[in-house]
Amino acid sequence: MTGSRSKPVPRVVRLGCARLTTCDSMGLATLLMIERHAGDIGAGLRLDGRPHFLRRLLEVTGTMEYFVPAPSAESPASTEAAGVRRAQQPDGRAWSEQGS
Repeated sequence: MTGSRSKPVPRVVRLGCARLTTCDSMGLATLLMIERHAGDIGAGLRLDGRPHFLRRLLEVTGTMEYFVPAPSAESPASTEAAGVRRAQQPDGRAWSEQGS
């Protein structure tokens, strides 16, 4: 019988929101669904680069607490130490490296 090897699970899944221009109730529901899925694997969801309107939406709806707060000062070393892994496409590129 072959032993199974499980992949390491990140403690935090990061979602870049800096380019987000709007977020309605369906968008919020989608973010909460992603947060639930991340929680199912033992990870938290952090919304990086939150625009003001998104922060306000999360505050007004009382959903801010469901997301991992962004650290005040972030460096690549601190994110690696915290168990943060960037989501990658099948070809190994980070999602933010897709190109135009």
